[in-house]
Formats: sequence, structure tokens, C-alpha cells
Amino acid sequence: MNLKSLFPREAARLFALVILSGVWCVLLWFLRAWRTDSSQYFFFVYNLALAFIPLALSLVAVRIQNRKLFVPVMILWLLFFPNAPYLLTDLIHLRPKTDAPFWFDWIFMISYAGTGFLMGCYSLLLIHRRLIQWFGTLKAWVAVIGILCLSSFGIYLGRFPRWNSWDIATRPGDFFMDVFTRFTAPLEHPILFTYTPSLAFLLIIGYLAVAGGWLRDSVPVKCEAR
Repeated sequence: MNLKSLFPREAARLFALVILSGVWCVLLWFLRAWRTDSSQYFFFVYNLALAFIPLALSLVAVRIQNRKLFVPVMILWLLFFPNAPYLLTDLIHLRPKTDAPFWFDWIFMISYAGTGFLMGCYSLLLIHRRLIQWFGTLKAWVAVIGILCLSSFGIYLGRFPRWNSWDIATRPGDFFMDVFTRFTAPLEHPILFTYTPSLAFLLIIGYLAVAGGWLRDSVPVKCEAR
């Protein structure tokens, strides 16, 4: 796969926007740290770094031509993908502070939330294009919608019970038992069945709005995987 097929013109513009937005976010944190003489909100930078992981994995995945090699990378990507749109939920930290102007913190958090969402859209766009190549448009869209729904559930697990992506590997028993308990006792966990579908709807609409045009203009011809 050559660079031109991996980064068609429109998709390359989105990638450049993602990188520029990431640099902007880090600069905002340094400016705030200098202004307040504190490292408060460093977790935004940490969460932004986590959002880069699925982007990096998607860049690796789309270079793989063998489907058997693609699957494990795809699974790893899926585990980390919710970290990108998760930044949207960090807006809950927006409140007046005495050490920084409210307007600055508003710009700060909106920047991180928007950048995380853009990273997720670009990462998913790369995977989406490869799925179209291998399985066709309809099956690829079904998979993408499923990915966004699973990601919404992953974001819920990160925001409320505070699970991390790597807990599936480090604490699998506790993780799956907690998930099982939440689904088998829905009345005790009403947020799961309201927050998750609402967020899934927003992510699907957002992905269509941000990546739809680039996807339409840059999808390559369907090909067979080895």
C-alpha cells in the first residue's frame, strides 16, 4: 500500500487537522500551568496521549494486507478506541476556578474534547475504508455502527465504574463480573441504559458529519484480502 492510497488528499487534511489540534491542546496546558503555577488538569494531557493510541494502531492496521494479521490488531484497536471520544466526557470538569479565568478553561476543555473526537473520527475512518475494501459498503457500515455503540459502552465503563482499557487484561475476572452484574440488574444501573444509547447516537451523528465527506471522496475499490 503506497502513501497516496493510505492518505488520500481529503483524509490527509483531516490527519493534519488532528495533529495540529493535538499540538494546540498541549500548548494550552503549558500556558495554563505557567499562568496558575500548578500542574492541575494534567490528566487532560494524559487522556489525550491515550487517544493517540487507537490512531497509531489504525495506521498500523491499514498497512496489513493479511486478514489473519489484521484481526488481532483490530481487536487491540477496538479496546483502546473509546479513549479518543472519551475526552468529550471530560467536559464535566468545567466549572469556575479561582486560579484561571472561566473563559480560558472553557476553551481549554472544548479544545481537548474536540481533538479527542477528531482523533476518533480519523482513526475510525481509516478502519472504515479498509472494511469497505474487504467486505463492501453495507457490512462496513454495520461494523462501524457496532463499533461506535461498543465504544459508547466503553466510555460509560470508564466514566462511571472507572474501568480502563487494560483492565480487561490485568483484571479480567473483576471486569467481566462487573459488566455481567450491570446487564443482569438493569434497575440498579439505570445510567447504563440511558447514557450509553444516547452517547452512541451522538457519536454516530458526529462521525457522519465529520468523516462522511472524506469517506465518500476517498474510498478505494473493493479488493480481496489474503
